[in-house]
Amino acid sequence: FMEFTTDILKEASKIGSKEVEKSLSVLSGQAVKVKTAVAELVDYDFVNMDAQKEVGSHSVIVYAQMIQGVDGASLLMINRESALSLIDLLTKQEVGSTGVILDLDRSAIKETLNILSNSYLNALSRLANKELLIGSPFVVTADSISRTFKNLKAKNADTHLLAFKTTLQIDKYKVEANLYLILDKDFANLLEDNK
Repeated sequence: FMEFTTDILKEASKIGSKEVEKSLSVLSGQAVKVKTAVAELVDYDFVNMDAQKEVGSHSVIVYAQMIQGVDGASLLMINRESALSLIDLLTKQEVGSTGVILDLDRSAIKETLNILSNSYLNALSRLANKELLIGSPFVVTADSISRTFKNLKAKNADTHLLAFKTTLQIDKYKVEANLYLILDKDFANLLEDNK
């Protein structure tokens, strides 16, 4: 990437992450901070390695495919303890109330991915002057994410993707969640063309 493009991606990441921070704060009713906001060119294996490293086996991963504007996907990765606390915040219960993640709780986390992703995508849409939409979210396993990206890697000659990663924290309840937008790397050109 050229330095100019890197600067544009940093700015897009900063703006998108701020939108996500605001949305999660409204959803949870808590102060939220962005721990990290990164935009970088990565290979397909990055997603698999990050998924395995970040969340382990006792975690919740929500996945949604991009359906308009650019090829890609959105992922929300959150460890089980953070997921339980987040569910309590979303459902306005005392934190510590939820011990088992039920279907209704999964729906709340799926809707969280939907809202957070759309907050970020709306910011990117404005910057790129292109409408970006995701499809319906699904709760998935780390293994299924791994298979999805291995299949994508096998189908594509281009080995790189554009990854926007935002780590969000609600310090008061030790909640940490990672939001990823994984987009076709050509999206960087759209951002650059509309700067």
